[in-house]
Amino acid sequence: MKKFVFPAIAEKYDEFTNYCVSFPDLQGCTTTGNSLEECQRNAVEALELHLAGMLADGAEIPVPSEKEALIPTEHEYVFLVEAILGDPNEKKVTTFLPLDLCAKAEAAGIDFATAFVRGLQAELQLH
Repeated sequence: MKKFVFPAIAEKYDEFTNYCVSFPDLQGCTTTGNSLEECQRNAVEALELHLAGMLADGAEIPVPSEKEALIPTEHEYVFLVEAILGDPNEKKVTTFLPLDLCAKAEAAGIDFATAFVRGLQAELQLH
């Protein structure tokens, strides 16, 4: 799993409520949304897809600019976007857990992914 964090700029796109998001360090990586909140959600997906494509093409991922180095205009908003890309030998799994079990695990500082992998490994040893 690889984690990337890039700054993005949301800009008021027109006189309505539309916004456009771009990544100054990644030419061609853009998205839109009807609100800043929607733009932030869409920006994660856009960044993940763009970076995955770059890695698949063997392109070098640039070093992200510092957020503070970007000077927004009065119609722009700068924010950080985090993308987590899985390894080709990994599969993303979504599951539901009882709330009380989650609360106890979080209080104990247990990493869910590690615990899940260890549990599967132990279960496979039994079979």
